[in-house]
Amino acid sequence: MLDSSSGSELICAVFRGFAALDVNIPVVYMNCTNSNYFGNTRDPFAITALGSTFYVITEPRHTIEVYKNMETLSFEEFLVGLMKQTRFPNPEGQALGYFVRDMRHHQLFPGQNLDLLEKAMLNWFNRHLRLPVLQTLCASCTASTSECVIEVPLVKWRSELFTRAGEVAYFGDTLEKIEPNMATTFLEYDDLSWQVLYQYPRIFSSKMHTAMDRIQEIFLRYFEVPQGKRQGDAWFTKAVEDECRALGISEHDMARFMGTVYWVVSTNTRKAAFSLLYHLLCNPSLIPIIREETVPAFEGSTLTDLNYLHNHCPKFEQAWYETLRLSSNSASARVITRDTVIGGRLMRKGSKILVPYRLLHHNEAVFGGELERFRPERFEGRVNALTRGPSWRPFGGGKTMCPGHFVAKRETAIFVAMVLRRFDVAMAGARAVLELDLGKPVLGLADRKESQDLSMRITPRKFED
Repeated sequence: MLDSSSGSELICAVFRGFAALDVNIPVVYMNCTNSNYFGNTRDPFAITALGSTFYVITEPRHTIEVYKNMETLSFEEFLVGLMKQTRFPNPEGQALGYFVRDMRHHQLFPGQNLDLLEKAMLNWFNRHLRLPVLQTLCASCTASTSECVIEVPLVKWRSELFTRAGEVAYFGDTLEKIEPNMATTFLEYDDLSWQVLYQYPRIFSSKMHTAMDRIQEIFLRYFEVPQGKRQGDAWFTKAVEDECRALGISEHDMARFMGTVYWVVSTNTRKAAFSLLYHLLCNPSLIPIIREETVPAFEGSTLTDLNYLHNHCPKFEQAWYETLRLSSNSASARVITRDTVIGGRLMRKGSKILVPYRLLHHNEAVFGGELERFRPERFEGRVNALTRGPSWRPFGGGKTMCPGHFVAKRETAIFVAMVLRRFDVAMAGARAVLELDLGKPVLGLADRKESQDLSMRITPRKFED
């Protein structure tokens, strides 16, 4: 057990992060491997607090042991816990989340279903990434400095755009017809969704619960519309609805569950897009390099060659991976169902194992120096070696790897490439330095600290179509 006089940063983080996903999981995000207390060994270590023991894994080789062990390490409890926290009844005690995960694999792994989803997002961005449309769509947060120049708060702007694009791709235009401000309601919820993971009592989280209730009301109205009359919804959305109905789940409970799906779909991609754009604005010399690299994917202002964009733009890809490396702030978790040895250490039944991604991605021996700086060149010539090795876990690993990593990369690439193709972008005013909020539990990527934002100037580019 650690006492309050040792590893003070770690203890601080532990007591800020208790009670995620219905079990006591600390948010461990600081570089404890550099602490004198741990001796820089990267051996597994245990934290015991409030009667619970957590084994923390920071050595890449040991993470492989964790992800391969399907016999004595269980992830199911965490799926069930998440369902409980979002108030889904979890019929018959089964983790419906496993079914949803399998359906997301069918939707989000490379293939026809993913291509259709990507096409829906591409079409949405193609229609809306135009200055007159942006001036109308984002009127509440847009300041026009002239007829041809607008300034937008980057966080709010990309959040609105990405949430709306994901909504249309998964649910067609039905949700927007039911509630045009669905995206705004979701963002109110998402900014406070850490309170769900911390299990805040409703009396202390009324704003979050009000937004959650509103989202569920909207989905209840969505399910009242016959499936045959909804246009453009994804295969995944229909498959989950059909399975829920086959299980006899009520529309009220389906609405609760689909609100959780909406959350998972939307929460990380908007953060990834913001982080990538922010780093490019802070490193403006990279913008013309990426813009030039992506030119063959366009005809005029229209993105026409997705294969080229995704597979032949190495500088752009390096920037994407560096964004993930700096932004990842969640952890894999397992419950130990039988005494188990990991990394040569005995770990007791009933305890939990954590694999904090941020510690893996801030390993100087793997990723080189200046770990807090945005340096995409660290991936140059090493993309496969770094992103296919055990130190790379932005989306988890093993059977529980998030199936959304393909669509997150594609959607972010489409958005950022189109922004850079169609507009000149720059920070408006003094350069702003934004900090990630590493103290809140998240499902993937960290967001900026509350109330931090920067203004981005957008000017249409002139070129021959």
